[in-house]
Amino acid sequence: MFSNYLTTAFRNITSHKMYALINIGGLAVGIAACILIFLFVRDELSFDRSFANSDRIYQIEMTMSLPGRAPNHVAVVAGPVRTAFQADLEHMLEASSRLDPRRLPVIKDDLKTIETVAHVDAPFLDIFKFDFIAGSEAEALINPTSIVLTRSMAEKFFETPAAAIGQTLTIDHSRSYNVSAVIEDLSDASHMAFDSLVLITAETHFQQSLENWFAISFYTYFLMVEGVSADEFSAELDTVINNNMPTQFFSPNMKPSDGFKANIINLTDIHLKGAVTGAQKPGSDIGTIYGFAAIAFLVLVIACINFINLATARSLSRAREVAIRKVVGADRKQIITQFLGEAILTAGLAVIVALVMVEIAMPWFNQTLTKVLVADIYSDPTLLGAVLGLLLIVGLGAGSHPALVLSSFRPARVLNANSSSGGTGPTKMRSVLVTLQFAISTALIIGATTVYLQTDFARNMNLGFEKDNRLIINGLSSTEVAPIIDTLRLEIDNHPDVLGNSLSADVPGGN
Repeated sequence: MFSNYLTTAFRNITSHKMYALINIGGLAVGIAACILIFLFVRDELSFDRSFANSDRIYQIEMTMSLPGRAPNHVAVVAGPVRTAFQADLEHMLEASSRLDPRRLPVIKDDLKTIETVAHVDAPFLDIFKFDFIAGSEAEALINPTSIVLTRSMAEKFFETPAAAIGQTLTIDHSRSYNVSAVIEDLSDASHMAFDSLVLITAETHFQQSLENWFAISFYTYFLMVEGVSADEFSAELDTVINNNMPTQFFSPNMKPSDGFKANIINLTDIHLKGAVTGAQKPGSDIGTIYGFAAIAFLVLVIACINFINLATARSLSRAREVAIRKVVGADRKQIITQFLGEAILTAGLAVIVALVMVEIAMPWFNQTLTKVLVADIYSDPTLLGAVLGLLLIVGLGAGSHPALVLSSFRPARVLNANSSSGGTGPTKMRSVLVTLQFAISTALIIGATTVYLQTDFARNMNLGFEKDNRLIINGLSSTEVAPIIDTLRLEIDNHPDVLGNSLSADVPGGN
């Protein structure tokens, strides 16, 4: 029985090549779009989920509402915030740490590079469980002269992680550190970005910056005690701020928490819902993710509607076949099974074509998104499950209506009238589906055009300053370059292709 269904399905596909090409091509484009969007959405939702206890790790953010200024929501807080919360809410916290990543010169013999050196408190390694590939967590940040490298940085300076242990690096031309451990590189799906870890000390940070409530410069993380909810902790935020923050800079009728409102955000939400200002890496917006998911759904709906309309439109040519099958004893259940089998087979072929399309489009897709996404169904069970799910959804969802329509034909009327005798039902359904298909397509075209025009406007709008033919040299404040800055400027001015130069603490379009 099954082999008969399979033979009939293949015969119908090979004998109606144009119909099969349109059907399979339409489904393949829709499925390919869904797979690409699935890879993007999954990557965006996976940020920082690889860390153990991610559900109990929170970052504290601050909204500053100062008189005469618009509220400013930032990802960084003052140095004393961590100390105050650790002291006042010790019963709720298992560990806490600050993080201050800085781009600094790193020197080993003749090799000099600029790396991101993250200054942290010792409990940072208790909060974030990294994979140690050389050394151990117990030996990592054991003293102020210890440094933990990522694999990439260890291989850059010492070729292998094992060879890095015990070696010395000079940071910022002034401080020497001994490599105590090497950890695996941070995943791209993390809101943090650093190449090494060292301890926060009075030498690396002025004591005033560690104690000043108005020096907003540290990312601050808490690991909650098991059983403590975010709501319980959030209820204490204002109290801690009001009890510890100096009040002499506020008016008598104003509490510190009125000007500096703290909030916490779970580690896994930082990328999509965290503060934009001061973020370690550019994040995304959860609304964008919902929008892409909706687009994937609508594209799949259009592909399925196209399949349904083509299948029901062919009902006239399949009517005699169904009638003869019923005459020789086939019941409606068998007819439905046959046509659902054909739909699943068509969807299966479309999935194969879609995977080829995805593979071809992947380099362009990654370049557009500046990501490194991979579509490998053999080593990715989640993607395999999604592809099989799409196969069943498209095959059963799109194939059920044509199967029900075709299986309802009455042999006597079909053979006598030489028509499908399907009535007006299928025709009305096709009209509704065609209208819906065009409506969705029109909405997607309008949306895509709007996004394109808005993006083009943002790229070409007048920024208020001339940006062409301007070059920026970073790192001139380093202790090695600062003493010769006047000589450097003079040499630059003397270059025949240079019209002028200027020093600045920042540039338009920076902060």
